[in-house]
Amino acid sequence: MKVLVFLIALQAAYANHKIPWWNIKAAQEQGPNVCVVEEVPGTNRKYYTECKYWRPRVICGEQAVIKYECCEGFYMVPGELGCTGVKPLLNVVETARNIGAAKFANLLEKSGVG
Repeated sequence: MKVLVFLIALQAAYANHKIPWWNIKAAQEQGPNVCVVEEVPGTNRKYYTECKYWRPRVICGEQAVIKYECCEGFYMVPGELGCTGVKPLLNVVETARNIGAAKFANLLEKSGVG
């Protein structure tokens, strides 16, 4: 059992060691409610990751470009670090229409949900 605990601790230490310190520093400097977005140059594709401490990735054979954006539901407040403003909530039908899911919004209205 002690060997298993040791191996788990060793793996955790090694996993953290793989993340370059400059990646951690850059992510921490962005502030609260900021998400990492990976973009593939030459496309309109964006990939949102759960972790601010990324490893450089290749997506579809292209090196991804790392950018920071406010996480969904937040916005930047002038003079404050990160994205501290909270966007007002919309109902599900309005949200569906805003993201281009008009057919889904129509089905919600017909079902009586919206």
